[in-house]
Amino acid sequence: MASDRRAASVALFRDKLSKTRRIQTPTLLAILAANGVVHYLPGNPLSSLPEPGVHRLAFSYFFAYPYMTLHTPFLPLLVSSLLALAASGCKKCEDEDPRARITNNGSQRASVQVQTTGGNTVNLNNVDPGTSSDYASYAAGQATFTLKINNVDYTKVVEVVKCHEYTIAIDRANGITVTDMDRND
Repeated sequence: MASDRRAASVALFRDKLSKTRRIQTPTLLAILAANGVVHYLPGNPLSSLPEPGVHRLAFSYFFAYPYMTLHTPFLPLLVSSLLALAASGCKKCEDEDPRARITNNGSQRASVQVQTTGGNTVNLNNVDPGTSSDYASYAAGQATFTLKINNVDYTKVVEVVKCHEYTIAIDRANGITVTDMDRND
């Protein structure tokens, strides 16, 4: 008699599971408990002594299945938003000195001397036509860029700030253009 009741409860449970694919734990637990199938569930303070074999079935269907699926689209949206916010919030530069390089678009070899307000001098020497030099760092403040092309000096004064990089471009007419770029953008 008890085995017939168990078989009927398990069949009803599987039928309900296959139709909904969503576990309604209190409802199905009540069906199984009413038919004497479930006497013990791990973590259930209302359960009585374990009955071999039955608690494994109930545990796997009632407790594992609901946690293996997401029931809301909010969680993936929240996680992706947090990742995007974290990635965009990272600063690439934190209070670093400005840096400069020469891009020589002229026809002659060029050298640049960068003199800062503190009196320090940084030299970017012998940049061939059609090439760019490596970046060189210097102190923030007012900087004087002095280009020397064919023993002729060309001067440009620029206010430079931390976390910026400057490209000193020389055109064919030996004109100087200074382009500023924020390293945190």
